[in-house]
Amino acid sequence: MHDEGVREIVISFTDGVLRQAMSQFWSLSPSNIELLVDFAEDENLCSYYFLDHEHQVVFWLDERTTEEFDIPEVSGPDHLSEWSKVYVASCDTLIT
Repeated sequence: MHDEGVREIVISFTDGVLRQAMSQFWSLSPSNIELLVDFAEDENLCSYYFLDHEHQVVFWLDERTTEEFDIPEVSGPDHLSEWSKVYVASCDTLIT
């Protein structure tokens, strides 16, 4: 990161997410779970999600709805394939 202000925002946000995770009485296994943080420069805001490689899922600490991601409400196994696409796309992002 080239901008020290952005760096500080991202570090502070990341620390807050990790503190919240620890306060919910669970620990992150560095080999299985990764925290991804994105900074939206135009809004000066951060967002995050976790990748659980063991279970191949994307998750957040707070409740989210499928509508937020333009995924219809899950009503069966076929719909869950949409979430696996999110996981695979996220892993591809890590690699590139």
